[in-house]
Amino acid sequence: MTKNDIRKKYHKKQNEWGYIIPVRSAGSYMIESKVRKLFRKWLKMNIHHFNYKPYAKNSMCEVYYFEGITKHVRLLMDYRSPEAMIYHHEESCNHDVIQYIGWEKHDKDKGYYDADRVDDNYEHYSEGSEHFDYYPTQEELYITEVFEHIITYVNENFVEENQVYILESECYSSSQIAPKTDYEKLKKHFGGTSFCLSMSCGSDKLKTNEEVIHVYDLFEEVE
Repeated sequence: MTKNDIRKKYHKKQNEWGYIIPVRSAGSYMIESKVRKLFRKWLKMNIHHFNYKPYAKNSMCEVYYFEGITKHVRLLMDYRSPEAMIYHHEESCNHDVIQYIGWEKHDKDKGYYDADRVDDNYEHYSEGSEHFDYYPTQEELYITEVFEHIITYVNENFVEENQVYILESECYSSSQIAPKTDYEKLKKHFGGTSFCLSMSCGSDKLKTNEEVIHVYDLFEEVE
């Protein structure tokens, strides 16, 4: 029995219990190449909406760089969920989660939706709320709820006044893209109490009492 046979049998049994069924858990019952193909097609059709155009690192199309942006900053696509993430430095695991599908479900009367939404547009389904956006196809769910958010993130964060900040301490690390002079916001975000600026190893450093924040240019140097 193939996975598709098991899936059909599972869905048939679930339909006997009720009309709302989980389509798949993250990474299950979905060939990654299908979502990868969908993303590549969508990106080709929408590349003109990006202020800084993404391009694939290799044929797997999981890592993307951006024209004019430092190679430290890159887009990582996980096609199992799917999920879109921006990593801030090649030697750091810190990143921003742009958007993802947490718990994909299907209502036979309304369509596909993400039952795991906890942002401003959704409420917990487990709490009895049904304030979700529904889509007639999986493709529309992925495009609207994940892919289109990448454009918004890039155009809002890849601006001249921003830099990349990476905090390092003995116990943890963190990072963000933020305005060059917004040190008060950085202190609040990173929990630092005092800052001083110095130069080291080709990058600026902001030193707090117990932590070091590396400061990197967001844009590539024009030769």
